[in-house]
Amino acid sequence: MTPVPRAKWLPAVAVLGVAITSVGPGTLLILTAAVLWALHLVALERWSRAGHLYGLTVIQLATSATVALGCQVLLDDWQGFTPPVSGSAAAGIIFLGGAATGGAFIALSWAQTRLDT
Repeated sequence: MTPVPRAKWLPAVAVLGVAITSVGPGTLLILTAAVLWALHLVALERWSRAGHLYGLTVIQLATSATVALGCQVLLDDWQGFTPPVSGSAAAGIIFLGGAATGGAFIALSWAQTRLDT
């Protein structure tokens, strides 16, 4: 059995550090986001291929939207989904959620296809 490199122990040490300190709702939310992002990167490394960037981006956007809406419903004092206050707020959400995040996911997927594993 080969020993685990020290660099791979750092995330476990970081989680242990969070567990030792005071854990509040914000800390748990950040820890959950970090775990979801790590799972996202591992899955992206496994499934990203040069010819499937846009399909993979649609899946990433749909998953991100589902998680974001779920968090909004759960963290809004259990009041359920509240629509944006104005049309400009809705336009901003659509732009940031669709265009900016979609562009970032395309760039991330493209870069992942270029890396050696």
